[in-house]
Amino acid sequence: MSPAHHAGRILIAGNWHWEIYEEALARGFAAAGLEVVRFSTDPAEPPGRMMSQVGRLRLASCLKEVNRRFLDAMLTTRPDLALLIRCDGIMPETLISLRSRLPQTTLAVYHNDNPFLGGIRRFSTRHFLGGLRHVHHVFVYRPGDVDAARRHGARSVSVLLPSYLRDVHRPTPGGEARDVLFLGHFENDGRGDLIDLLHGQGVDVRVSGPGWERWAARRPWHGTEGLAPRYGKDYAAAISAARISLVFLSHRNRDVYTRRCFEIPACASLMLAPHSPELSRLFEDRIEAVYWRNPDELVTCAVSLLRDEPWRRSVAEAGHRRVLAGRHDEYGRAAQVLSTFEAVRQEAVR
Repeated sequence: MSPAHHAGRILIAGNWHWEIYEEALARGFAAAGLEVVRFSTDPAEPPGRMMSQVGRLRLASCLKEVNRRFLDAMLTTRPDLALLIRCDGIMPETLISLRSRLPQTTLAVYHNDNPFLGGIRRFSTRHFLGGLRHVHHVFVYRPGDVDAARRHGARSVSVLLPSYLRDVHRPTPGGEARDVLFLGHFENDGRGDLIDLLHGQGVDVRVSGPGWERWAARRPWHGTEGLAPRYGKDYAAAISAARISLVFLSHRNRDVYTRRCFEIPACASLMLAPHSPELSRLFEDRIEAVYWRNPDELVTCAVSLLRDEPWRRSVAEAGHRRVLAGRHDEYGRAAQVLSTFEAVRQEAVR
């Protein structure tokens, strides 16, 4: 399988709940000429409430069925490549068996959350972590995860950035015009206080997404109407209509960028985000995006951009050009995965 021609078969394993993960990469792989085999880690029969809670413990006795089905699917389809996306329930023993029984198949895993955090997260991802030493390659979400993966035995590791969806995240009409907008979940990391700060300086700012209900109910100026999460074209239209789109980085996940950092410029809105070295390497500060380092700078940047429409528009347009040129959509990411697979295979035959 050469870099120029990717004929072959790839099996993608995951829960397939969201278009932005498994399905997005499947489109990219299909466009590159691969036959895509879809495997769902969801149980064949939906579990009851109690069994669903027990399932979160990832007990080996509860994982026999999914591991048996996955092993059967792999042995039946015999893919050239297999990519496991957030497969916390696939046991290391299953991967060991596959390495032995399908020596020509290249195995890789990816996790868009942070499976390397301690506490409950570490417990729920223990099988994923235990399997890292038994796959050919590990894709991680952020640069800081590379060393963490290696500490768990991974031999080959690289960063796979999040992406936007080419046919969804684009300039889209129909959204409600807003000066400043944040679309995303609430997290108790101070982001609500920053929204308050912007409002206190006279900025027209609105939020929408999971978890904002209690915060919004205590602020009559905002209210709870329109808080429901937005998806697809509705999400793209809302971002497109915002003069400034905010980004917050999850302290809980130790994020240095998010998927929104690509979706916002893809929709041709201006991205106003916390500064991180990783993000500033993707989009140049004050040219293709604007970054803030403290609450006062957030307010100063927002007010300055709203008062200087030519600058705001210039940054938004430059960010849009940059995200397109960088191939940050699902097709670009799929091409990166295939290039990495090829490099891993070439290394194995040396």
